[in-house]
Amino acid sequence: SEPIRSRKHAEVFQRLLRDISLNCLVEEIGVKLDLSEPDSKASQALASAPVVFDFTASVGASRDVSDCTNRGRAISAFFNPSGNAFVVLVEGNERNCDLSNLEAEYYANVAQMDHLADHLSDPNRIVVSSGQCRSVSNRLSSSDSALLSAAATKAIKTALDDPAASITIGTIVQDGSLEINHFEVVSGSSEIYIDGWTIRMAGNVDSRLRNARDVALPNETGGVLLGIVDHKRKRIEIALTLPPPTDSACAPNEFLRGVHDLRRSIDQVSNRVMHQLTYVGEWHSHPKGATSLPSSIDQVQLNDLANDLSSESRPAVMVVVAERESRICARERQQ
Repeated sequence: SEPIRSRKHAEVFQRLLRDISLNCLVEEIGVKLDLSEPDSKASQALASAPVVFDFTASVGASRDVSDCTNRGRAISAFFNPSGNAFVVLVEGNERNCDLSNLEAEYYANVAQMDHLADHLSDPNRIVVSSGQCRSVSNRLSSSDSALLSAAATKAIKTALDDPAASITIGTIVQDGSLEINHFEVVSGSSEIYIDGWTIRMAGNVDSRLRNARDVALPNETGGVLLGIVDHKRKRIEIALTLPPPTDSACAPNEFLRGVHDLRRSIDQVSNRVMHQLTYVGEWHSHPKGATSLPSSIDQVQLNDLANDLSSESRPAVMVVVAERESRICARERQQ
């Protein structure tokens, strides 16, 4: 018969579904998803679907689905590059934390948890097939594939019964069993717009920043912000912050971020997530009683940061965390 590689993925998937269930009604739409054509068959199919499943293992495709506002709740599921774990990202029923927010939070968890240090890296086995993170592949045994697929299917079914957003990672450990990690997702996100760019911060990020502020009181604190910079979509997703370097100066009315070992710390995070996170800006807290409005010193620092990042053709980002609110600030280079 005709080799699978010469057929459209939609056609292959359609045949597999029909083999599983003869009574399953499946319509094949073998076209590239183009959100600029709302009347296309693909866009209409998304608009009429209460649930959208993304099994492409492509960062770009997942972000395209996330950008589509006229659709149902979306779920993205894929294996990690080394083939020893599955990942399931699930939007909530209210969709106030979309797939792009969940992608950033997924990277944040991988970057911060020691047992996930090798989750997105395995240089001895990986076969690189393209430049995108999840398009990296390898040769996976049929037994591991079956185990991960079954566990991912169960995770998807469980998530669909819960109206909240969630992230699940299941990893095959040395004894052959599965270790399941389920991560809580704080609903909601905040965003601002500047010169065509969208800068967003999900609820989990805000929660971590506020916790860091509370721990540091009565002193101010802060640090660098890491996130996803998507030049094609002109979007920045703030993902996490690093602890302030040891040479930082913290006082009740001042924070001066140090530089000791900072470059190594940023590179370590970047390497863990296959360079999907990069430096996007700075954050700092304000003391009790103060608002989140940037001070005159903050304004100067934001201007300097915008000039420093102008060569990368993107705005500078600063987050100010106060007693009652957090504020995203952004600036382009001053002409």
